[in-house]
This record gives sequence, C-alpha cells and structure tokens, in this order.
Amino acid sequence: SNPLRAEEVFHRLFVAPQEGESFTLLVVAHNNIILYLLMRAAGAPIERAAQAWRLFHLRHASLTRIEVRAGANHIVSIGAAGHIPHESVTWNNIQGADMTAWKGGRPDRHKFSGRMVVLVRQAAGADRAGAETLKVAAHVKGLSEYMVSGHMTVVCTSSARSTAAGIAKLFKTAPQVFPDSIAEHPEAAFLEFFKPPSAHSRDTICMVADDGPVLYWLLRALQLSPEDAKATMGAYCIGNASITLINIKSDGSTKVVTVGDTGHLEDGAPT
Repeated sequence: SNPLRAEEVFHRLFVAPQEGESFTLLVVAHNNIILYLLMRAAGAPIERAAQAWRLFHLRHASLTRIEVRAGANHIVSIGAAGHIPHESVTWNNIQGADMTAWKGGRPDRHKFSGRMVVLVRQAAGADRAGAETLKVAAHVKGLSEYMVSGHMTVVCTSSARSTAAGIAKLFKTAPQVFPDSIAEHPEAAFLEFFKPPSAHSRDTICMVADDGPVLYWLLRALQLSPEDAKATMGAYCIGNASITLINIKSDGSTKVVTVGDTGHLEDGAPT
C-alpha cells in the first residue's frame, strides 16, 4: 500500500472535535491500514508507521481504540478481541481449502510458538478488584486452552500481588514478587523475561503490575529505547485488569497481539 495515501486518510480522520463536541468514528479496514493510522496517532514518523505490520499480529475482528483530543491522542486499546467468544477467535488468514466444516465448525488454530508474555494491569480499587481479578484470571486461563502455552509463570510487583494470585491459582502455581525497585526501574524485568523460552518450545510469562511498568515493557518490545519508552508512555491509557499480549519467537523476533484489552470485563469499559 502507498503510505502517502494512508497519510492523507490519517490527516482527514484524526482531527480533534470542537470544544464541547464528541463523536465516535468507526473505521473498518485491513490490518496494515489500521496499524499505520495507529502508529501515526502515536506520533511515529511516516517511515516507521509504514513498517508497523512487522511489529503486530492482530486477531480478526479486533478493536483498536484511539481517543483524539486537542493537543494529544490517547491509545486505549490495540487489537482487542476479548468481546469475541474463545471458540471463535482467529488470527491467521486461511490458505488453501477452508477445513472448518471438517472440524465440526470450529476454526483451524494452532497455539503461538515461542514465548507469549501476558501483561496484566492490576485490578482496580477494593470495590471492583475482586470481580475484575476473577474475570481477568478466567480470560487468561481461556487463552491457554487454544492460543498460549499452559506452561505458565506468574510474576508481579508487590502492589499487584492480589491480581497475580488470582491468575496463578488457576494454573496451580504461586506468583513470584519483584523487588520494589522494579516499579521505578522496570528494565531489569524486561531483560529477564522478554526472550525466547529455554525449557520448552513454547511457554507463557504473565507479568502483573500497574500501568507504568506494563507500558514500559510494551514499548520496549516495540523496539523503543529505554529513554524513548519512558517518553512515549503518556500516549497510552490502558484500563485496570486489561490484557496485553506479546509473542517472542525462537529467533528473538517480537510481535504484539493486543494491548489494553478489556473485552473480558462485564461492560468491556476500562477503569
């Protein structure tokens, strides 16, 4: 596709409403166009936005939400598919004959190879945390049935221990708690876990923290430097109990599957 044509669309669509006005614009498009618009909204230059497809692997019928306001754009979610029942989620385009009918109507799917890092922003305050923890834990467990490995390690910051414990319980394990310094200096955790698995051909690392470390780890996975990752975090606004998925292949290449997905929550609305 021609990035100059996509750039024209970006300038036509991403215009902040007048003061006191608000509206929702729904764009239905191919994966590459969505990713180009996303990256430009996040402030990436045209050249980097045109190559965004190399960094993402979004699921079909997923939702990317960007709030456009005067002076700044805020990315709320990327490729969110929690609204789709687990049995209907797909992420690979069909090549050759469609074998769905031969499989009882179910899609032909294979778990992601390598390591899937599941980033979970900790649940909200005490009045909602219990319900949100149950829902996010159930959703992660559901993903392990068809999309990510059941070889699960759960790690968390001390403030996210309750949410992490709810997830770990469903995998019959216990969360490992980071030192308190990780919240302020998340690079050490990035270097430790954002690499291919060593003990299995595929595994899953679930990292639970508040939005600061979660966004830092995401942006580092998108190949930003530590300094640029910290500077870019303000462009994102993910919800409590949201899920971000990042796949790391055996060769070390990385693709983001979703960011800030809250479709598994009752109303799907981030808090």
